[in-house]
Amino acid sequence: MSYIPIKEYPSILISLFIEEVLNDIVKIYEETAEITIREAFKPDLKNIVEALDERSYCELRLQSSFSRNTKLYFHRVHKPDGIHVAFDFDPNTSNDSWKIAEDAKKTFRQKTSEYLKAREIILA
Repeated sequence: MSYIPIKEYPSILISLFIEEVLNDIVKIYEETAEITIREAFKPDLKNIVEALDERSYCELRLQSSFSRNTKLYFHRVHKPDGIHVAFDFDPNTSNDSWKIAEDAKKTFRQKTSEYLKAREIILA
């Protein structure tokens, strides 16, 4: 899969990044990674927002059915309409060009984009 700039990752205005959005993004991650994250290991919105303020990104190693090193990324991105949170899925397999890794990245980005577009329409 070719490189995609962070500004092109699926994103939402940071002011719209609430617990419900985080939970839905995690559900998309779980579906894509083919796993269920135990409640005790679910990401915490407050910690993610703090990391975005401190370092402009947050990396969570949540695993997948095909790699123990699969990650969910949150990035702070400046766009013309304001500061966004962008989301990405990193299969982090030994060979990310492996078909399952490429498919997972594509699926996560597509499902996340569709979800965020629908979410923004609801909130508009």
